Amino acid sequence: PDPTYLMAILIGATTYLSQKTMPQAGGGGMAGMTYFMPIFIGVISAPFPAGLQLYWLAQNILTIGQQAYILKGRRG
Repeated sequence: PDPTYLMAILIGATTYLSQKTMPQAGGGGMAGMTYFMPIFIGVISAPFPAGLQLYWLAQNILTIGQQAYILKGRRG
């Protein structure tokens, strides 16, 4: 586990960014999940081994890039 919790914070931040790039399908009730889930995922990922945290962080970054590419294709 990371004693500085830097990876957990980065995982929470990238989860939030990942959710913000996704189209909203749930309406008003889902807005709270956009804020709750990154915090929850950041907290539960803190005791995980560094390799799993790194995998999770890399997957979030790839998801953000993929969604940005898809949205860019729709606009132009």
